[in-house]
Amino acid sequence: MSKILVVVGATGSQGGSVVRHLCNNHAFRIRALTRNANSDKAKTLKALAPNNIDLVECDLWDNSKLVSAFKGAHSAFVVTNFWDPSVGTREEELGKRIADVAKSENVRHLIWSSLDNVAKITNNTIHVPHFTLKNKVEEYIKSINVPATFVYAGFYLQNFESFFIPRNAGDHFEVRLPLTANKKVPFFDVQDTGVFVRKVLESGDSYLNKRVNMATFATPEEVVKAIAKKTNKDVRYVKCTYDEFPVKGEILDMLRYIEEYGYFPETFKEQSKEFEAATSVQKWIEKASLTF
Repeated sequence: MSKILVVVGATGSQGGSVVRHLCNNHAFRIRALTRNANSDKAKTLKALAPNNIDLVECDLWDNSKLVSAFKGAHSAFVVTNFWDPSVGTREEELGKRIADVAKSENVRHLIWSSLDNVAKITNNTIHVPHFTLKNKVEEYIKSINVPATFVYAGFYLQNFESFFIPRNAGDHFEVRLPLTANKKVPFFDVQDTGVFVRKVLESGDSYLNKRVNMATFATPEEVVKAIAKKTNKDVRYVKCTYDEFPVKGEILDMLRYIEEYGYFPETFKEQSKEFEAATSVQKWIEKASLTF
């Protein structure tokens, strides 16, 4: 009989990747949690493997529905969305609620999408809640002894298709970020999430109580040069100041943290050797939709 794998955030980028990479692995039956089973995203997921994906409507703040969604589950992949208006600074609270339910329902393997505790690392001089709150949940999961693996996403390469797409600068294009051009940054194709989660689950207990880096290291300058080559356009990387960067708040604080401390200063210094399937920057750019 197939083991039930609960996917929290199934219609999002990370969760959707997990569903896509595991929906045809009949060792697992996918229980994809969504707020609206009739949404286009949910229907698209279901169509991937109609006989092996169960869409379950679940308000994560409703404890009875959450317990029902985890009933009988062997494993769960969980990512919480700080940017969801219903979550935000309550992300730690939500993550702990989910962890408590995973424990009460005897989930054998919880895979939590985590990040570093920026507040702790910087002695509260930089605040990036969408990092820190996830890490606090990781520590809570460990404290209540839920069998778990912690997967770490890097800087989304998809940002170069949207937020950080090259901008017209007259006779050329520019990508302007407050990051040193040759600084090594762990970049991550979010569609790889399922590759890593599948590897973790197929390895039994090998990754229990371990952290896994899902990113591959490159420099901002290397990314921009690859974009220029792919598009055959004059695209240049420019390191701007914090004041010059047009977006303030959480995003600027994240970039300041990366510049001054690194993205993974205490967890990973290089790509995990056992996960050679991670998409390189070059491979991602070859398939990326880069219109500017």
